[in-house]
Amino acid sequence: HDLFRQSTVTILNLSHNKLNNIQINMVNIPSLKRLIISHNNVQSIVDGAFHENLEQLNLAFNDISQIEEGVIKPLTNLKELNLSHNRLNRIQVSFGMPSLETLDLSHNVIDQIAEGSFGQFFELKRLILNHNYLTSLPHKIFPNPNPIVTIFLHSNALMYVPEETTEALQDIREVTFSGNPWSCTCLKSFNEFLQERNISEPDCDQKYFGKGNTAVCIITTNTCTFDERLTQEDFDNFRNSRQQDPCAEI
Repeated sequence: HDLFRQSTVTILNLSHNKLNNIQINMVNIPSLKRLIISHNNVQSIVDGAFHENLEQLNLAFNDISQIEEGVIKPLTNLKELNLSHNRLNRIQVSFGMPSLETLDLSHNVIDQIAEGSFGQFFELKRLILNHNYLTSLPHKIFPNPNPIVTIFLHSNALMYVPEETTEALQDIREVTFSGNPWSCTCLKSFNEFLQERNISEPDCDQKYFGKGNTAVCIITTNTCTFDERLTQEDFDNFRNSRQQDPCAEI
């Protein structure tokens, strides 16, 4: 580990190994700007494992189920964080990281994001949340003012997006939202919001809604709210009914 301490290396790729934890002296390298530890078996990361000078951190395809605040809060210069394809189930910490521009939390099992979790993301432009189990998207998870331009929400468990949340997405220019068990009333309202603001959908999202071979909304109540009558079985049946996910590669 001390081999790297005096190094001037700026990029380090430790992907496709059998790492299961990250210790404090392992990759805390002052010169390092980009660190790739994807496709390992990482389950735990100690506080202070990464140096504050780091700008890009890729932890995708590991076995991480939670991130402690002390691990990433010191990373004030971090611009890109990839935590996709892990086992995160809830986001309950304040991430800090005021320089972050891209956050990828896709392909986890996240069902809840605590208020204030993204509150310090004053430079965040791209938020990737697809392929999780989110049932709601509270407006208080975002910074104010909210700088996000792109947000991917496809393949979650969203039935509606609160009006306060759409109002909080002030600068949004691109969004995906296919593959959710939408309330039909709320889906119509959300589509109207997108059209009014001239917000674009990627081609894959448009294909999903345009094919007509799968349900695009399954809740028929007249109000925009979470419907507790939707059981896990209903949700599983909905997901299984989709012949393919056109946005799978995003």
